Amino acid sequence: MENALSKNTVDDAVKVKSIVSNLNNAKLIVITSDFHLKRVQLIFNIILENYDMEFVGVESNLEEEKLNSFVQHEQKAIKAILEDGLYY
Repeated sequence: MENALSKNTVDDAVKVKSIVSNLNNAKLIVITSDFHLKRVQLIFNIILENYDMEFVGVESNLEEEKLNSFVQHEQKAIKAILEDGLYY
């Protein structure tokens, strides 16, 4: 199977779509960090809307300060997608 070497979450979804586009009835299991899960779901559900997907958020072991920074980043990114749309 091909690799989806990408630079960001949107690029992940776009590259995954091109890899799985020739598979029939494929169920995708998307694994990401727990703090990143909502944005991944939002992005993948837009780009891969016709695929059956299951999302798994793996618990982070980051220090609280670093985790809070990532959570704030995710909240801003989700808000931007919801307000401005997703460009890819």
